[in-house]
Amino acid sequence: MSLSPKRERRTLTWVVVESGGIDHNREMTDALFARAQLALEENGEIRKQRHLLRTQFDDAREKLRLSIYESASVRSEIKARQDNEGRGSPRRTT
Repeated sequence: MSLSPKRERRTLTWVVVESGGIDHNREMTDALFARAQLALEENGEIRKQRHLLRTQFDDAREKLRLSIYESASVRSEIKARQDNEGRGSPRRTT
């Protein structure tokens, strides 16, 4: 049995290796790195989806703002025509 340093992705761990034995710590470390890599990839996908949804939301909000503005403009124009034709609410003069 010997004590030897082992480098794994910028970390230094000490592993006890028996001659002819299996390095169980390496298997566990590889599994942890695989899970971490998968989590990082999923995080990247989630960020892409969030960006896409944010873009869609911003576009929908801008369309809504424009439609509200156009609706107010049309209502104002209708009111002005009614006032010009005398069908609007009478104005009080004091």
